[in-house]
Amino acid sequence: MRLISLQPPDALAALATEEAVLEAVGAGSAEPAWLFWTSPARCAVLGTARPAAGDLFLERLRVDSVPIWRRRSGGGTVLLGPESPAVTCVAQLERPGAGSIRESYRDFCEVLVAAFSRLGLAARFEPPADLAVGDRKIAGLAQRRRRRAVLVTASVLARPLAAECGRYLRQPPSADQPVYRAGRTHGDFMTSLAELGSFGDPAGRFLDALRTELSGRGTAPKALSPDETARAGEFARELSAPGWILRF
Repeated sequence: MRLISLQPPDALAALATEEAVLEAVGAGSAEPAWLFWTSPARCAVLGTARPAAGDLFLERLRVDSVPIWRRRSGGGTVLLGPESPAVTCVAQLERPGAGSIRESYRDFCEVLVAAFSRLGLAARFEPPADLAVGDRKIAGLAQRRRRRAVLVTASVLARPLAAECGRYLRQPPSADQPVYRAGRTHGDFMTSLAELGSFGDPAGRFLDALRTELSGRGTAPKALSPDETARAGEFARELSAPGWILRF
């Protein structure tokens, strides 16, 4: 499996690259891959079916010039930036439609939990799509399934982001909250690596731990193929269309 470290100019470029890799892996023209990336600037990213006005304080985002993107994977709306590195696994399915959403999350989280363990933290999966340490969220998960491949992604809270989430993200309705959230505000619900230990560069420490874990599982650094790079540009144009971003 490949390990691809991206340095995208923005989250849009990284989301488009993920789509290109998913397409290539599903077609059998590229190896499965793990992708690491961090948005260099603050942005809001909607899940594929999430309502923009229902999840976001749109006027605050506009006033603060914070862009909004929409990914093709499911899951909730998240705030991304330098505090929250993203890690994504694109795997090939043994047969068309094989496995389940829960099984894909289980396999993905098993690797991330092992990386957290290398930092002395006991993380666990909290359904439907979180990783938690204690009773607080440390990462949010999302997934996109195609006939021959599956993409599972996580945004990891390396540094505190609750105040920014309180400004830009609405409190989700009770029906959309995981049980363990129990109605808590963003500030009472979220934690970060920086709050849980003295890691210096918490994002770097986590990615190094995950890189070490993946190396032991046979993952090696490799680049995108020329075809994946070209397709990423095409996907970026699709994902940046206002009709896509504000479809709900």
